[in-house]
Amino acid sequence: TQSVLQTIIALTSTNTPTITRTPAQVFAEPILKAIANRQPNFSDDFSNPSSGWALGPLSDANKNPLGNRGYKDGEFFLESLPNQWMQTTRGDTSSYSDFVVEVDARFISGSTFSSWTIGLRDDYAITYGMEGSMTLMRNPRGPTRSLGAWGPFRSGLETNQLRVIAKGPSIAIYLNGTAVSLVRDDTYAGAGGIELYVGSNDPQKGARVHFDNFKIWDISNLP
Repeated sequence: TQSVLQTIIALTSTNTPTITRTPAQVFAEPILKAIANRQPNFSDDFSNPSSGWALGPLSDANKNPLGNRGYKDGEFFLESLPNQWMQTTRGDTSSYSDFVVEVDARFISGSTFSSWTIGLRDDYAITYGMEGSMTLMRNPRGPTRSLGAWGPFRSGLETNQLRVIAKGPSIAIYLNGTAVSLVRDDTYAGAGGIELYVGSNDPQKGARVHFDNFKIWDISNLP
């Protein structure tokens, strides 16, 4: 009996798989645990069409129409015309330097040249393409530079949940609950706004994206 028990213990100890966490998980998981039972500083499920987001048609400085935006069936939509980009600002006008932001997004229409973007800290842009690609760019009021590109992920009309954890120079990106990457940028400028964009680089076809479950946690008080 002792020999059998010793064999079981040996097999259990040697066959237990080792779970290796990615750098993104090592950085983000303590933060996500700290806010797990905390209410967001700002949230919107878009069930209230008067929750304060910028609405209606938008034109550029030359009065050329860019598209439309508004509430629809408990979601917020951005719809761009062909070869144009649409933007909306959130109801919460606070600036954030260290934060967690989540949003669900799905394409309603578009082409492989369509994408949606979340702007962060005024300098950063995470863009998700309808073909399933994702990029992180920075434009500090100068030449745009890429900080990473990933994919392919879910393409077409499926819903994707994007979660971004930004603290100091580090930015972790999660897609549909899975850690995608950790990026470090020591030249970041600090706090800024958070905005949503939808665009089309297709001269024949615009793009429409619906957003839901938008949440922001301020984590500036976390170590």
